[in-house]
Amino acid sequence: MEPTSGPSRGTLQLEYDDVPMTGNSVQNIPATESAAGSSSQMFAHASQFQINNSTFQAAHTIINNRTVNNVWEKEVVPSGYQERMSNINSQPRPPDFIGRKDHISLLENHFIKGKSSAAQHKQKVYLLWGLGGSGKTQTALEFAFQFHDQFTKIWMIHAASESLIQASFYDIAKQINWPQPTWQAGKRWLEDHKEEWLVIYDNADNPELNLGKFLPSCRHGNVIITSRNAALIQLTGPYGSNTELKDMDHADAVQLLLSYAGMSHNTVVEDQVMAGKIVQTLHCFPLALVQAGAYIQQQHCLYGYLERFNSQRAHIMSINMSQSFDDYTLSVYSTWNLSWNKLHNSAQEFLKICSCMHFENIPREIFRRVVQNIDKVDQEHPGPLVHQVISLLDKLFSNSKEWNDIEMDKIISELQKFSLINVLQHGKTYNIHPLVHQWVFDGVQHYIDVIAAFLAVSMQELNGEEMSFVLQVQEHCKLVNALDFNEVFIWEAFARVVVTEWKLCEGIGFWRGIGPVFQWNAGESVWEVGRYNDALELEEPLLKLSEQVLGMEHPDTLTRTQNLAVTYRNLGRYNDALELQEPLLKLSEQVLGKEHLYTLTRTQNLAVTYRNLGRYNDALELQEPLLKLSEQVLGKENPDTLTRTQNLAVTYANLGRYNDALELEKPLLKLSEQVLGKEHPNTLGYTQNLANTFTYLGQYKDALELQEPLLKLSEQVHWQRTSRYSGPNAELGSNIWISGEIQGCT
Repeated sequence: MEPTSGPSRGTLQLEYDDVPMTGNSVQNIPATESAAGSSSQMFAHASQFQINNSTFQAAHTIINNRTVNNVWEKEVVPSGYQERMSNINSQPRPPDFIGRKDHISLLENHFIKGKSSAAQHKQKVYLLWGLGGSGKTQTALEFAFQFHDQFTKIWMIHAASESLIQASFYDIAKQINWPQPTWQAGKRWLEDHKEEWLVIYDNADNPELNLGKFLPSCRHGNVIITSRNAALIQLTGPYGSNTELKDMDHADAVQLLLSYAGMSHNTVVEDQVMAGKIVQTLHCFPLALVQAGAYIQQQHCLYGYLERFNSQRAHIMSINMSQSFDDYTLSVYSTWNLSWNKLHNSAQEFLKICSCMHFENIPREIFRRVVQNIDKVDQEHPGPLVHQVISLLDKLFSNSKEWNDIEMDKIISELQKFSLINVLQHGKTYNIHPLVHQWVFDGVQHYIDVIAAFLAVSMQELNGEEMSFVLQVQEHCKLVNALDFNEVFIWEAFARVVVTEWKLCEGIGFWRGIGPVFQWNAGESVWEVGRYNDALELEEPLLKLSEQVLGMEHPDTLTRTQNLAVTYRNLGRYNDALELQEPLLKLSEQVLGKEHLYTLTRTQNLAVTYRNLGRYNDALELQEPLLKLSEQVLGKENPDTLTRTQNLAVTYANLGRYNDALELEKPLLKLSEQVLGKEHPNTLGYTQNLANTFTYLGQYKDALELQEPLLKLSEQVHWQRTSRYSGPNAELGSNIWISGEIQGCT
């Protein structure tokens, strides 16, 4: 029967079942032993047929192609492909991974220990996100290397772009010997194999990339994503989790710096102290530490690094590394420039403005008020600076004369995608990493006079009920304290801040000249010059206002609570101090954590108050665990740890436990001489107290050996000795524990 349509009469039509072919079903089709010789047998019973060249071409195409979801796919090598690029063993691993133990533990709990019944048969996804250079890739790889035996396969997907993702999947297909591999085949292998495989999607930083479509569509397997984009949290699903990689612990940071400086095994105490100072300057940021360590190793300049950094910061932070354990040679600034170049102009301008303010607690309200006030300021005080402020607003918003929350949200959202900003207080304030803040500021220092005008515009039209806003902008105004402003509206606005601060805050004096010149910090605080009653008049209402405006848990409120407690104690009002310090410590532990530097300080200050009240056992209960924690967090050589060691010895002595005090004070003195030097006031104090302990134990010769040279040395450095035994309320020299624990208003 002839077909009514289709091929012409005499043409053989070949039909194929439309059945997808999987990797398990694909077989090579062997050639016939003698294709020519068997052709007569092959077509012996055929008549009126024709085979065109196109027929053989179609058959050849079918044999050499595969199908995915009923769509023919042909082997294509994706752009960016490198052999074994997805193989975890091809990824470089630093010989000594340092720190991030808490994050490794979180990953272990999520993927290995945390296999609850609900999530046991679900795909588990974990997002490691944070600023570029925070160590996301290294942390993910270290976890994979440590726990490789817990997974059947481990793959690395390079997720910077679609082409690299496809190239990585293509390599997976190659690695599993898939016949004529494609990137879809590599992805499908993961979906088809119900095993405990682990896939790391690394550097998924492009906010325009739809990463979700490249995740395996299945209910099994394990996925780690590393990205600067916190918005990828939405991909983790109900059984996923995430964590932000922030700055390293201080002790780990010192170890990392010295490791890359080639000094991890041959350091003395002085090296550790200097490394600690460098680490503090670099805010414990991993890539900055690696870069600094490499520079120190090349230039042999551990003790000269900070001087070079302070004088040529932008240059130092821009030097790419010539060698690296993990093939990552970009500098800190080069790394962040990759993010900067992807930002829209409005987001860049926002960062420039913020870089001229303090890096913490930048109020969103500043920007709203500038938009609200700019027209009136332009009418009353027209001039170049005001016009530059208007120009800034034009770069930020499509309509600079009308506030638009949606446009502001877009700017913040874009910066969050690169972890360049943190949002606090439900979107009311913003924080920027200190190094990011410096990086942007290094390129826009000429902006600072414009930002002074920007801040001044935000402070126009303030009424009595808006003094809380003045409190929010204090720290930002102080950063422009060195300028002489030739615009009346600027110095008037800044004078308003100073007057408010004088009445309500730290009591800093100010001077306003007859001319249009404003100077910020013409006097010392009353607290610093010992006028404690005057300080009290400022601090009591300030604390109440801070609690009302900022809330009980705000860091500034906690600081002002501590300052008031210190003032009470300096006035001998120990019970009043205690009423503040006990709840303050609990709140500080909840808000900041037990290991935070401010929490450690507040613990010590409460212990000192207990001691002032004669409650030595209560002081001891705080000081013994505090010293252990301080050694863990800061290290034994840290000056604060030295101070806390002496304070514990003081309490032992108060309890008559002189031998226990001696066990602390003898090594303390040696360490202080090494770290601080023999002429340092703290070292002199430690010497005097050790001598007094020898005296109380009847070891007069040992005491004399310390006291005779101490007297000569103290006369040379004009040291006013203040021993804990010299009066009824004296301790290791109040000068020591005050300078070590209280200054800085913590």
